[in-house]
Amino acid sequence: MLMIQLDDPLADRLQQAATSEGTQPDIVAKRVLDEHLPRPNQASLALLAQWEADQATSDPAELARRQAEGEQFMRDLASARVNSEGSLARKLWP
Repeated sequence: MLMIQLDDPLADRLQQAATSEGTQPDIVAKRVLDEHLPRPNQASLALLAQWEADQATSDPAELARRQAEGEQFMRDLASARVNSEGSLARKLWP
């Protein structure tokens, strides 16, 4: 539970908003905070979306190269797992 102290003008504005919406001040405060505070990872998601947009391509050769690079990366991860955990290491993917 969080408690905050509001100065009188702000408390009055909150009460007026709650009254006009027919609800309680805490409900209005929660909604306003939810609408205006950043959500977790939004900056990261926006950055990833920008990177994806920057790297977008429809070139078949480039898409094939990226696919092969991704598959090699996955094979390297699997190999590193076996090398570190031994031959009985659980396979993460086929």
